[in-house]
Amino acid sequence: MAEITLYAELPKGADAQQLATDIEKRLAALGAVESVEAQPQSTRMAAELIAGIAITVSIIKGTKDVAVALHEAIPKIKLVLQDLGLLKVKADVAGEQVPLEKLTRAHEQLLS
Repeated sequence: MAEITLYAELPKGADAQQLATDIEKRLAALGAVESVEAQPQSTRMAAELIAGIAITVSIIKGTKDVAVALHEAIPKIKLVLQDLGLLKVKADVAGEQVPLEKLTRAHEQLLS
């Protein structure tokens, strides 16, 4: 099993708790996802308070290598998060926040 932690900014005016529930339901419906936990959070950047959400997704191995399962799940996760309007989605890879669209196979290996 691999676990990936994602961070995203919420669109202005979004209901963080409802969005967290929607994320959990939609990602849990993906075949390779074993469990999802989404938690609203906020960060103060300069004079601005940024509403965000932290998402932890556990990917199951199934019959595939964990890195392969993760590689196949990431585009599906990305589509769900885009559809929900999340902004600037980043994955935590060994303590570094990498934009989801810039994840490489090397990053995926580190996550698995």
